[in-house]
Amino acid sequence: LTESGSGVASPGQKVKGEGIRTPELYQNTPNPFSGETKIGFWLPESMTATLRVMDVTGKELYRLSGTYSGGNHLITLEAGSIPEVKGVLFYQLETERGVLNKRMVKVN
Repeated sequence: LTESGSGVASPGQKVKGEGIRTPELYQNTPNPFSGETKIGFWLPESMTATLRVMDVTGKELYRLSGTYSGGNHLITLEAGSIPEVKGVLFYQLETERGVLNKRMVKVN
């Protein structure tokens, strides 16, 4: 597992409600994946974030937590980190501003 990030906000950042900027979770690439996939997210400011990968039953297979600066971040998830499953998986980004969910497919 590797991660990278920068403090530069994406030009597509979203503003919801009364000027409250909310985190974004991006679709993994490639998807479907076999060797590794990259999961990107954007945070409006420095905050604690937890990325989880779960199977279709909701069983947590992988977790990464940390404090991240505001801006874009990219997590590389290696298939070997979750070797016991293949097929449809869900990933989730949890922050103090809420929970975001996406779906991905692991083919090996």
